[in-house]
Amino acid sequence: MKKLIQRPGLFVVSILCFFLPFCDISCSANGKKIPIGTVSGFDLVVGKQIQKPENRGVVRNNDITIQSSWAALTLLAALAGLGSYFMNITEDKKRKWAKRSAILGAFCLFFLLFFSESWYRYVRDMPLIFRFRLGFYLSWFSLIAAAVMNWRREVTSVLDVETADNVE
Repeated sequence: MKKLIQRPGLFVVSILCFFLPFCDISCSANGKKIPIGTVSGFDLVVGKQIQKPENRGVVRNNDITIQSSWAALTLLAALAGLGSYFMNITEDKKRKWAKRSAILGAFCLFFLLFFSESWYRYVRDMPLIFRFRLGFYLSWFSLIAAAVMNWRREVTSVLDVETADNVE
């Protein structure tokens, strides 16, 4: 069980979290918070059409599409980290590939967290508010944990080699 968590398990958790609600989107008008919708991580990757509050119930061409390249890069990084465990390469290279993929994915989610509101600043002079939810945070923390675990295993294996050299 421990190897499953240290190996591809954390990347699987991160990928599965993309199908959970990632964030709630609302806008603020005259001090009132108007809910617009909830999107999953997968919706952010492929794009989801969100109706503006004044267009509710009417299909119009001026609705906004919520899509993020940061979410797409995160999903690709998590898939690459998962795939690294199934490649025919040495264990050391698997750890390095997984660690780099996890770090890339965690940084992409960091950028999504702190820069999402600047991309979709206004809907008809009303600022959009993004409130990130459990799926986002679980994905982010699982990628951070995967990076730390792979880095720790890399340091441990280097120390084991140095200790073996000193014994001889």
